[in-house]
Amino acid sequence: PLGTAAILEASASRLTQAERMRWRYYRVRRGDSLGAIARQFDTSVAQLQRANGISGSLIRVGQKLMIPSGEGWAGGLA
Repeated sequence: PLGTAAILEASASRLTQAERMRWRYYRVRRGDSLGAIARQFDTSVAQLQRANGISGSLIRVGQKLMIPSGEGWAGGLA
C-alpha cells in the first residue's frame, strides 16, 4: 500500500543493529578453521570471534558457532 515503505523504513531505522541481526548456526567439522568458515559465510574472523566469545583461533570439532548474517550485521538496509 502507498506510504507503507516510508513507515517501514522509519521503523527499521530506529532498530539497533542487534535487533536487525539474524543468526545462523554452524557445527564445526574436522579440518575447519575460523578463516575458512568466515570465507564460507562471507564474514570476517574478527566478527566470528566477537559473536562467539572466542579470543584466539582455537575451535573444536562439534562446536556450534553463531554466524552473524542479515542486513544489520552488514551495516545497511537492503
